[in-house]
Amino acid sequence: MALDTYKLTKQQFKKGFERGKELGEKIFQYQDSLITWLIGFAVGGIFLLISNDDKLPLSIKTVEIHILVLLSSTIIFGILFRVIQLILMNRSIAIDTFFLGVFGDVDIPPFEADKEFLDTLTYDKLVEYIKSDFPDCELENKPNLTDFQKNKELPNLKKYYIDLCDFSKKQFDLALDHIADNFQIAFKMDKTKTLLKFKNHKLGFNIVVWNRIVWILFLLSVASFVFTILLLIFKY
Repeated sequence: MALDTYKLTKQQFKKGFERGKELGEKIFQYQDSLITWLIGFAVGGIFLLISNDDKLPLSIKTVEIHILVLLSSTIIFGILFRVIQLILMNRSIAIDTFFLGVFGDVDIPPFEADKEFLDTLTYDKLVEYIKSDFPDCELENKPNLTDFQKNKELPNLKKYYIDLCDFSKKQFDLALDHIADNFQIAFKMDKTKTLLKFKNHKLGFNIVVWNRIVWILFLLSVASFVFTILLLIFKY
């Protein structure tokens, strides 16, 4: 049996998200390893220049300040790269948790009814929405209603849908309250503050901008070290 468009779209986006995350982690590992080596070499280079200042060849002495600046730039840009990557990784924990819910096999029922949208639905369409949004609800099956009877039942059906949304919201609040209780027991976190964080948590951030910043810092750190090597080769 073919999957419906909604489920198929979720599956495709889930696969794409997981592949993108895996690729991003590999790229970060390579970047982080390279930056670690470059920072180490840069620190060692600065130490050697300063400790052997009187033994340096004249050709190197003339560009010593430039070399120190470039090596220091390698270190500074490299450290900034790692700090921002650490911030992004910390923010990504919340994002990953969010997408676990988005791509999960179970859809959370709606908390609030769109009354304007409900007013546009016919009796049969609303029945479909109720069964889709609340598959476990006990909706009485009335297949043989006339159009007149359906129009008469429609207001009650709308109220039933709104009541289901209200009940869903109460169940969600109970779940958050239970989680906050356990956080208070396990981590000694204030329950009121935890609930406020759950309800007012600022999740999103502009990942495109932050990724550009990370790549710019990475390239600046690498370029500074490469220019140092080229300068030494040219002058030695």
